[in-house]
Amino acid sequence: MLAQTRDRDRERERERERDRLRFDGRTHSSASTPALANQLNAMALAPSASSSTQALARSTPPGDPRFSTRIEDYELGSIIGRGGFAIVHQAVSKHPASYGHEVAIKIIDKAVMNQSNLSERVATELQIHSTLSHPSILHLYTHFQSHTHVYLVTELCTNGELYRYIQRRQNGPYLSEAEARGVMEEIVKGVLYLHSNGIIHRDLKLANVLITRDYHVKIADFGLAVKLNNPEGEQKTMCGTPNYISPEIVSRQPYGLSSDLWSLGCMLVTILTGKPPFDSQAVKSTLDKVSRVEYYLPDSISNEARDLIGRLLMKDPKKRLTLRDILSHRWFSFPRLALKPERPVSNSTETRQHEQYHQPASHDQQHVHKTPSPAGKISNHVESLQQVIPQQQQRYPTQNNSAGVQSGSKNIRNGLPPSGSTPQDRQIHQEQQPLPPSEINTFSTLRLKPTQRKSKQGIICILADGYIFVDFNLKNLILISGDSTLVSFVHPNLMHFPVHLT
Repeated sequence: MLAQTRDRDRERERERERDRLRFDGRTHSSASTPALANQLNAMALAPSASSSTQALARSTPPGDPRFSTRIEDYELGSIIGRGGFAIVHQAVSKHPASYGHEVAIKIIDKAVMNQSNLSERVATELQIHSTLSHPSILHLYTHFQSHTHVYLVTELCTNGELYRYIQRRQNGPYLSEAEARGVMEEIVKGVLYLHSNGIIHRDLKLANVLITRDYHVKIADFGLAVKLNNPEGEQKTMCGTPNYISPEIVSRQPYGLSSDLWSLGCMLVTILTGKPPFDSQAVKSTLDKVSRVEYYLPDSISNEARDLIGRLLMKDPKKRLTLRDILSHRWFSFPRLALKPERPVSNSTETRQHEQYHQPASHDQQHVHKTPSPAGKISNHVESLQQVIPQQQQRYPTQNNSAGVQSGSKNIRNGLPPSGSTPQDRQIHQEQQPLPPSEINTFSTLRLKPTQRKSKQGIICILADGYIFVDFNLKNLILISGDSTLVSFVHPNLMHFPVHLT
């Protein structure tokens, strides 16, 4: 078990090192893309600074007084993150003012930090992060240091990185557009807060977005963030992640707040397809694609999403949508679905259902709004229906393996009669008590591929996220969740706007 854990940690570290890049922080006049790729492959660190830890003594706002500034006042748990010079522990506060509060503690080794000339960068990270307070920003409770280590105490996001959450999805490493809308809205609002304070994040990517216990998202990792003197200010320090950096950074031109907008476009593509838009086997190839703005989108992406992506991945920074324009874009006018717990994917079922994404498209397919094929019209029709299930609907507990059925204003849940029921209702309910778990045959579509069948009797579809859509030409359409725990009846006339079923 320990060996498997070490192997998993090493693989995660290799993945991070491959994905992440740092420059030496010096101002560069011009350089070719191959030279830039060489520096990326060398993984040079940025920005450079004195190895003295005196930089960490910069004045920062006082931390939350409820949390101690002594490591002895925390009970360290398992390691939940690991980087080049730091590890992150899950921990519990033992301080009287915050006793029992779960936190995450980032522990930075000063010796490694000084050898890598990262003292200045850590000081900047503390100075910026300690001033931030927003629902979409990871909260830094306090920070302190000893002779050997620097400690950052933050809120705990129990569901980990957005990147890993998506990779664990059973139906493929991507989110539906309804789910992506909720995630992107929270991320954009967080970036809007940063930009309103003159802060460029400079390393926006799915690995730097964390998911809380209740499945909201938080922007984290401000190691490359910088505060501008004015909103029109520019930077020349070369840093970021190859799959997410903007063309102006690749070409070593001065850049400003709009470089984060490009990263948002790359994040949206990754969320919807499971793969960054400019990803390739070699860094140089990735940077060439970024410079040419060469990317492809699968046919499953809606026209509205294509338009938003195209307006963010503009080579000219001045032509990119502003953050407020992003939130008012038509794509955000459609319904949203909240993220939900995902069970691990077994080796036998770990398949990608967006294989068409890996098939090269013709040049004409770039940045073109596709007209859905006749075969895809039912899928688009079904997706619009699926999105009307409101976020307020909660999945029924399945401890007894019985499906919670919801119809109109009455529901049967956990073996209890509906509230406000009459004696006659209660008598009927007693006759309809759920069968024992051993006698119930639940079903699951999670291992089945999306499909659709049409006959004289009606239409039945299995959607990409496992939902079953049934239309028997009756008064109501039927939606059944992939694990059979939720059944919804929707009137056909209500399918084009959100419906709140009670």
